Amino acid sequence: MLSRLDPALLDYCSKTVESLKKFAEKLLSKYMLEDPPSKAEEIAEQLGDAKRYLSHGVVIDKDEAMKLGLKVEYLPPDDELWKLVWQLCCLYVTQMKSKNIAKIFESRRVHIRVS
Repeated sequence: MLSRLDPALLDYCSKTVESLKKFAEKLLSKYMLEDPPSKAEEIAEQLGDAKRYLSHGVVIDKDEAMKLGLKVEYLPPDDELWKLVWQLCCLYVTQMKSKNIAKIFESRRVHIRVS
C-alpha cells in the first residue's frame, strides 16, 4: 500500500509530524510543565502516540494529565470560575451548531471561526 504513495508526500508528512512535535515541546515547556522543561520531549512523544490516543479529540482528564507531568489546577463544579468556563463552553456549542461552525480558534489577539 505504501508503494502507491508519492515519496514527496510521505516526506512532507514525516516533516510535518516532526515539526508539530517540536511545537508541542515548546508549548509544553513554556506553559504546562511542573517538571523541568527537559521533560517536554517525553510528554510530546506520549501525547503524539496514536496507539495511546487514537485521535486529537480524546479527552485527557486531570488524573491522566497529572500522571504525564502537566500543570493541573482542579476546580470543583461549584467553583465560580468553573461555572463561567462551563457556561462559555455551552454557549460555544450552541452557537457552533446554530451557525454551522466547525471550529473556533481563540487567543488573546485573535478570534477565528471556521465553517
